[in-house]
Amino acid sequence: MTDINSDIDDYIGFYTNNHFWVGERLDWDDELHLKLLRAPIVPEIRFTYDGPDFKAAVTIDGLILLHIKRLAAKVPKIGHPESFTKAVQWWDEYLDCIHSLQILIESATIAEGLHNKVTACEITSVQTCTVGMFGWEPQRRAESRGQNNLSVRFDTLRWILLRDGPPTPEVLDTRSFNYAVLQVGLLSKIFAQFSHVAQNRNTLTWLSFLTRAKSAYERGDFRIAFLHAWFVIESVCRKMFDEHGPTHSRGKNLKSVETYLLEHGFLSPTIGEAMSKLRKKRNELTHEPGSAVCMPSDAYATNEIALQLIGQYFPFPLITTLTHSLSY
Repeated sequence: MTDINSDIDDYIGFYTNNHFWVGERLDWDDELHLKLLRAPIVPEIRFTYDGPDFKAAVTIDGLILLHIKRLAAKVPKIGHPESFTKAVQWWDEYLDCIHSLQILIESATIAEGLHNKVTACEITSVQTCTVGMFGWEPQRRAESRGQNNLSVRFDTLRWILLRDGPPTPEVLDTRSFNYAVLQVGLLSKIFAQFSHVAQNRNTLTWLSFLTRAKSAYERGDFRIAFLHAWFVIESVCRKMFDEHGPTHSRGKNLKSVETYLLEHGFLSPTIGEAMSKLRKKRNELTHEPGSAVCMPSDAYATNEIALQLIGQYFPFPLITTLTHSLSY
């Protein structure tokens, strides 16, 4: 007898911060619609993708399930003391994939002109679930305990299934009817882009840090937003220098790298001038943390330059937005 468990692939699942529907907008009060959400493990899967580096599925209510093949082949023993370092690295790489995918989703929804775009946001491991699938059929699900974006959505699905007790806040929130609707064709385009990104660890990391910078900016943590985006700028510049600079000059400081790239036309004078100003701010933030202040405009400018620099490594445009609010 064949053991089905040996053929089950585990997917890491997550919801974006502002949810979306796939194909159509559902109505909590429509019984036919609710049947699509009442699957025993996850709602009905509406989209699948099988690429060389990963497999993915998306449910009708926007649960994204991601199976990164190289990471699935070396899952560490979570909780085992001797595997702690490997577990941290494993999750860090998986979250880079999740963050990179999100910024591609945001970019695509902006490009499509959707009224309610899907915005990228930083996600932690406790905001994910694990879904085991045989082929494309869900077999099991496990998630962390605690209150977060994922647990709230699953609580809503449980209420829809059981109708026990008062409805959850999400059911009562009429904004749920206005989530963006992503069509299968758009998802196919997004995951084809992610297939390109997933081939290179550098591009995954760059997009992940931009998502982290975006989340920090939107919660008003401009210092962290600046430093995350600056990491991308410095990393891309060193990558460009490794590709185009003299082989005997590896390990130069960033200012020397910038000078070379400017002199040989790999950086425009406009970007070079902006980087020079922002480097001074970066030095203040790291060497004079007690007195240095990072303004929203500093973080915004750093993010814009990072986006321009990484654009040369993608055969498609990247569009993102930054918004923030301060209250007293």
